[in-house]
Amino acid sequence: SMLRAAAIDDDDASSPQPHRRPTPSQPPFSLPTSLFLAGLAFDSYVEPPPNSSRWERGSSGTNVAFLSAAYTRSLYKGIVEITPLRASDLPDQDDAAESLITGGGVDAALLVSVVEGAWTTDVQKLEKEQFHDGVLDLAGCAHVGRSSTAWSNVDERKARKNRERGGSGAYHIKSSWGKGGQAVWEDDPPFYLYVQDPKTARVVFTLFDEDVVGGGQPIGSAHRKLAELLPGAKSDDAVSSLKSQVIEQLKRSGELQRAIQLRINPDTGEEETIVDQDVIMQ
Repeated sequence: SMLRAAAIDDDDASSPQPHRRPTPSQPPFSLPTSLFLAGLAFDSYVEPPPNSSRWERGSSGTNVAFLSAAYTRSLYKGIVEITPLRASDLPDQDDAAESLITGGGVDAALLVSVVEGAWTTDVQKLEKEQFHDGVLDLAGCAHVGRSSTAWSNVDERKARKNRERGGSGAYHIKSSWGKGGQAVWEDDPPFYLYVQDPKTARVVFTLFDEDVVGGGQPIGSAHRKLAELLPGAKSDDAVSSLKSQVIEQLKRSGELQRAIQLRINPDTGEEETIVDQDVIMQ
């Protein structure tokens, strides 16, 4: 038995040892990054609010929300600010049941969207089809700006009280002989639409009659090329030029450091630009 044990030991000594691969170098574990990624995992099961992020429709028809401001800025060249003011010559309400609820006029709301030149299906629909529903017919746009509703049973006096309570100041002016109704958005806040290519983008406006009963219906639509509304958008350096002008004015006023600040987001580790819009507008 001693000889057999010695033979086994000799075999073990001569057998090849397994090759151990060196452990690859890895970055240190980051708890903030891990928590951020875990949050994204949970967010994938939750529908973000419509106004909380930039929405875009993918080629498969799925709506995608970009939650990262830094990533969104890398995709788009600019933002268009839309401030609704007034819509004139509106028709009267032709639905008897709706008229009893909200009044005799249409309950107007403004929908606005941007169609990029690359979305040829939407561009062809806008340019070649005489009768279309504007924003409601777009296939490639998930980000739609919307005004408040100018309910036809809300006049200027009621709207003033609504504003005092923190509500919308939109109101309706009834039609008169030979003159259609009007929707007025008093002090309605602006909304913003992202633009990838200002030279080819189109802005689509759709006036929508919101119904308390049912889904409502479009009243009319119009579209214009952004470069026709903002001639400076035709230039390749339009955005850079506009930024330079704003920054130069802030430098002269001594407000640059207060208006634009950089900080690191503690949750994502990304560098964020904090812009004080009040200072810039002044």
